[in-house]
This record gives sequence, structure tokens and C-alpha cells, in this order.
Amino acid sequence: MKTGWSETTLGNFAEIRYGYTAKANSEPVGPRFLRITDIQNGTVSWDQVPYCSVSAKDYAKHSLHEGDIVFARTGATTGKSFLIREAPDAVCASYLIKVRSDGEQATPEYLSIFFQSAEYWREIALGTEGAAQGGFNASKLAALKVPLPPLDEQRRIVAVLDEAFEGLARARANAEANLENAKELYPQLRNRLLESGDGWRNITLSELLDRITYGFTNPMPNAERGPYKVTAKNVVGGVIDYEAARRTTPEAFRDLLTNKSRPKVGDVLLTKDGTLGRTAVVDRDDICVNQSVAVLTPNEDVLPKYLSEMLSCSKHQEAMIADAGGTTIKHLYITRVPKITVEVPMLDQQHDMLDELSKKNELCRRVEKEAAAKLKDLDDLRQSLLQRAFAGELT
Repeated sequence: MKTGWSETTLGNFAEIRYGYTAKANSEPVGPRFLRITDIQNGTVSWDQVPYCSVSAKDYAKHSLHEGDIVFARTGATTGKSFLIREAPDAVCASYLIKVRSDGEQATPEYLSIFFQSAEYWREIALGTEGAAQGGFNASKLAALKVPLPPLDEQRRIVAVLDEAFEGLARARANAEANLENAKELYPQLRNRLLESGDGWRNITLSELLDRITYGFTNPMPNAERGPYKVTAKNVVGGVIDYEAARRTTPEAFRDLLTNKSRPKVGDVLLTKDGTLGRTAVVDRDDICVNQSVAVLTPNEDVLPKYLSEMLSCSKHQEAMIADAGGTTIKHLYITRVPKITVEVPMLDQQHDMLDELSKKNELCRRVEKEAAAKLKDLDDLRQSLLQRAFAGELT
């Protein structure tokens, strides 16, 4: 540790207190009631935070002040923190822990930056092992060791990192925009390529299908090994996600299902419940599908992959969703899907277009990979700066 620095536990210089147990008021009465869900992307929209009723005694214990830091202590957000930079009339909920530094050994801004460091997150990971819902309690937080330079040095570190993080934030925003653009590029290229052309046939989808049906509705047993049970959730990004799919027994696959639930290689899956319109070509025989998935068997006039790509185009997606039924959960009617109007080229053109799409997809994936790598580099640089700061190496 650098000369002049010390190390002590958080509990030695900070008050650590659980939040307040209450129910949010439906009316704008009382102080704001800050919850875990109100802290999004490091910010709080206070005008969206509900109110609560609290006694004067409890308000004195749980009210929030400028410089307080609140922590999520349970669930998927465990360890996330938020520095109160203004002093709203508010208390924090019981699933948060409030930390108030005495100001003599650590500034709130320094602590807030420390709670972003890799060292801190390692301690959170260790402290949540085996805990219910990944929880991290106040005692563990109080025992957390914090490196403490003199206050003037803390302020200098905060100033340097704030300036650096501001630049990183701008670079990250650009990289995130590039990543989103890369993800949208392939669908845009596909829309243009498969929109229409000279000599294309304008027909209904039914003229390209030998059959359209959907999967099983009866319960199917689970098994560690055996045929895959594919649901709408497993049709993602134009492929079937087998890793996330459950399995069933070979006996149930053979005896409890009809052929309509056992698609063949070359059939096209179309999600019809929940998230609508996702497609994938079946590439193996040992799968069955449930009722959330429609099975389209293409005839000799259309290539399975072309059918899958064509139905993924915006105009066909929009047509299917516009014709969907249901209120809470949307679903496609398979009696209506075949009536969709499509424009289709001859088979040799379909082959050429699929080759072109493959090249474009490869290019888009490369751009997307580069953008994702840029984001990782920025995250690594941020952690490198934090590591140097708390090792006393930040100049």
C-alpha cells in the first residue's frame, strides 16, 4: 500500500442501516420511497418514485441525505450502489442498505467510486456465495476493507477518474450505437434483397406449403437425455437454441406424440405465441415442438432457408403481427398465416440470394463482433483505471 494510505473496514467510519419496510402510497403523500427498481443505469428519476407513509421516528432513521450511498442487498442487482447527489424528501426501502460516511476518513464520492472497483465486486461475489437470492447483508458490508488515502488525495482521485469516466462514457455511447447499428444492418439488407424483383410470383404463402400445423398440447415428461422439446423461447436469431431447450424421453417422443409435433429436417418453425414471427429451419430429426410453435413444410417451389428468411422480412412480420389475436398474450392463427401475400423468385434465384445473404450476414457479424470488442476494451480500461487508483498509482 502506498505510503500515507491506510486500510480499515467500512463499519469503522460509516453508519450502515437497512432501509424502511413500508408499502408505497397510491397518493402523493409522505416522502418518496426509493426502491431497487427505481435505480436504473446509475440514475434515479425521482418524479417516478412513489410515496410512502412513515412516522417521525422512522423518518429520522431512514431518510436520505446528500452524500448517502444506497446498496441493493438482494436478488440479481445485489451490490449495485447509488450515490445521493441531491437531498430529496425520501427514505429507502428495506431491500436497500444505506451507508453514510462520517466524512472524516472518506468522502462519499471516493466511496462511490470504490464501490465500482473489481476488488469490491470480488468481495460481493464471495459474500453472496450460498446466500438466499444472492443476498449481501449489512454485517458483510461493514466488514468490507476499504483503502483510504488522505482526503485531499481522495478528492484528486475522484477528479481524475470523473474526467476519465466522462470520456469513456462518450466512447461507450458511440460503441453501443455502433453495436445497435450492426445488429440492425442485416435485417435491413435482407429486407431490400428479398423485397421484390422482375419475374417474381405474387402468391399466397399457402401455395408454397405442403402443410402447416403446430405442436403438442399434452404434458411431456422431462429427461436429462433424449429428444429436444422446442418451444417459442428456443427459436432465437434464426436458429434453434438447443442448449436452452429441455429434453424428453425417447418413449414419450415415440408414444405420446403425433407426426405434427415431430417436424422433419427442412421444415420451418414459426413462433406463434408470445414473441411472434421468429423463424428457424429444422436441422435434426430428434426434436418435437409444443403448441407455441407452428411447423411449416415447404413444397418444391421454395427452399426452406429462403422461406425462413422471407418470413423474417419486415413486411411479412408486420402482416403477421397485425393479424394476430389475443390481448394479454398475442398469438398467430395458423389458419390466417397461409393467406399472407408473398413475392417469390424462381429456385435458382433463391439459391443466389441465399448465397448473397450469407456473405452479408458474415460481414454484419464481423462488424457486430468488432463493436462488442470495443465495449469490452472500454470496460477493461475503466477497471484498469480503478485498479491503479486504489493501488495509489494514478498520476
